[in-house]
Amino acid sequence: MIKDCEHEFDMRMPYAPESMDGTYVHVQIEATCEKCNMEILTDYSWEVTGVHGEIVQDADEEYECDWCNADMGAHPTITDDMYGAHFCCKECQAIYRGEEVDEEEE
Repeated sequence: MIKDCEHEFDMRMPYAPESMDGTYVHVQIEATCEKCNMEILTDYSWEVTGVHGEIVQDADEEYECDWCNADMGAHPTITDDMYGAHFCCKECQAIYRGEEVDEEEE
């Protein structure tokens, strides 16, 4: 007689997708029950352009300086990866970081 198990799965999935085509992402997920050692292997695919996705950066996006809100168009002058911010000049970047502004560079 086989006893039913109230499964507690340990899930393993890759950090990056297994494959991608122009519209779909494919990931293979593995799971093992910690109680009965039942193993499940499944493929999961989703459409990256689906209604549930979020557009992080539109190709036509225009940037504003994160300090003074000046319009910088599609190509920001200074991109600060540490702060995830965009600036129109070094002065705005220094003020945003809380650093002293060097007046002589103007």
